[in-house]
Amino acid sequence: MNQQINQRHQDEEHLRLLAIFHYVMAGMVAFGVCILLLQLGLFGMFFRVIAEDMEGTPIPTAAVWVVYLVWGGLITLVLTMATLIFFCGKHLRQHRHHTFCVVMAAIECLSVPLGTILGVFTIVVLMRPSVKELFATPDQDYSIR
Repeated sequence: MNQQINQRHQDEEHLRLLAIFHYVMAGMVAFGVCILLLQLGLFGMFFRVIAEDMEGTPIPTAAVWVVYLVWGGLITLVLTMATLIFFCGKHLRQHRHHTFCVVMAAIECLSVPLGTILGVFTIVVLMRPSVKELFATPDQDYSIR
């Protein structure tokens, strides 16, 4: 009985730490949006300078729109990933949505090197039978956390 209590305490501590690391990772990924926005602004300035240097020769608008659409898609993708990683951390903290957390950990493994480390550790912890039991049993209300 004492060993079960110790194992539960250890599992809860590991999930708490993983949740914190997911919050940090989500913040780092969201910071990537700032870099993409900076690049998009530089592209806009570049296109204006080129247009002025060409003295009236218009820049093909299709090329400009392709750049804006690609960067807009990247920004959307990065913000979506940051949001999903944040919610994964929240669900780890609340011991809910086990499958979602495993899928997100697998996706995070594609983000080398920090995402890979976080994803692998998350999968290792989530595959423990004792952790699966934590996710299966409804716990107290976590809304105040």
